Amino acid sequence: MRFPLTVVPAPQVRRCGGCTACCASMGVREFGKPMWAVCQHREGDGCGIYQDRPASCREFECLWKQGNLEGDERRRPDNLGLMFTAVNNATIPTVAAWEVIPGALERNHFLLSKMAERLLVYCIPHGEKTRRRLMAPKHLEEQIKVVLEKAYDGQEVEENW
Repeated sequence: MRFPLTVVPAPQVRRCGGCTACCASMGVREFGKPMWAVCQHREGDGCGIYQDRPASCREFECLWKQGNLEGDERRRPDNLGLMFTAVNNATIPTVAAWEVIPGALERNHFLLSKMAERLLVYCIPHGEKTRRRLMAPKHLEEQIKVVLEKAYDGQEVEENW
């Protein structure tokens, strides 16, 4: 039996431009910078130590910058209000949706729902102590509920995690 070969173009790596969403949301271990704190080296639309930035900054790329998120500049994290990252250690394909502008998770619910038809979407609301939410494809919901209940020692897990 033969299967047609579909050639998918390689993602086009994008430039950050004026986006500094990761500078205000991601932690930087080399500086001891916690999540949701604005980096002390952020200057205007960029990094004051870009050429000498630490490895964790140098190696980080959100899905938009990698070219793995469809859409134009409107989907850039500072415009959309969400920054997407791959969760590499997950057994089920998972992306994290970091809310870099408060209210963006609600404003982009349709986009998140469409993504959740194919993969797990781990929603991280803006701010360190807010509740996180998991959106999942329908066929995985029961499986996830069982895993979460085991993780929480048999406690009942809310339906809308």
